Amino acid sequence: MFFWHIGLSISFFRFVFKDFSADLRFLIVGVIFPEIIYLSLNLINISGIYPELGHALLFAIFLLFLVMIFTKRDTELRRNFLLVSIGIFFHLLFDFMWLRQEVLFFPLQFQDTERLTFNIGVLFIQEVIGLTYLIPKLNSQDKLKRFFSEGII
Repeated sequence: MFFWHIGLSISFFRFVFKDFSADLRFLIVGVIFPEIIYLSLNLINISGIYPELGHALLFAIFLLFLVMIFTKRDTELRRNFLLVSIGIFFHLLFDFMWLRQEVLFFPLQFQDTERLTFNIGVLFIQEVIGLTYLIPKLNSQDKLKRFFSEGII
């Protein structure tokens, strides 16, 4: 679910925050960061410990806490790292993590209830929804160039 997360997060960010000058590249990094952690833990074979650490609410809160402590107020660095944190929260929201409490509220102990599974049709529809938002926004070479250089769509 790559385009689902990116497209929906950008549209939701624009709707909620109304910030059209934000560098959306940092938001996208935050949106895909939990999946990078998940894949990295699986690749180095420590997935038995806790493979979905990046999908835990405590992880997102801890990262936001670090950004607020170690960055100066009203700087570009803080603004960009806040976008990464917001992206992680959006990932949790659009991954429907509230339905998997044992993952969302790690390390609290919840019973591992029935696994939430999406069939391939639902995943395909979600990707199409994300692409439906992104394609008109990035449909020319000038728009793509501006996005990759400035992070603005």
